[in-house]
Amino acid sequence: MVNEKRLDIVYAEQLKDHPEGHALYKKFSAHKIAPGICGYFDSDGDWHHILDLKNRAQVLANGCQPLLDPESLKVDTETGTITFGPKHSLHVKGVDVGVKAKAS
Repeated sequence: MVNEKRLDIVYAEQLKDHPEGHALYKKFSAHKIAPGICGYFDSDGDWHHILDLKNRAQVLANGCQPLLDPESLKVDTETGTITFGPKHSLHVKGVDVGVKAKAS
C-alpha cells in the first residue's frame, strides 16, 4: 500500500518528538524565517512572506505602526559548528550485541 501523505507532513510527524523544535522538510534561510517575520505555510509546505516587523519602512508602507524596537527582535546565532547525531523516528530499534573486531 502506498502512503498517500505528502513527504513534508510525514517528515514532520516522524520528527515530532525531536527536542530541537519542529522539523521542516524544505530548507529555509534564517533571513526568510526569523523572529519578527510574519508569514504562513501554504498547503504545499511553501513559506509565504507577509511582513518583516524589523523593517520599519516595510511596516509603515503596509499601513501599520511599529510595535517594538527592531533591536529587541535580534537573535544571537551560534558561530561554532554543531554536530548532530543520528535522527530517527520512534519506530527505529537497535541492538548492541557487544562484538569487538580488530583490523590490520
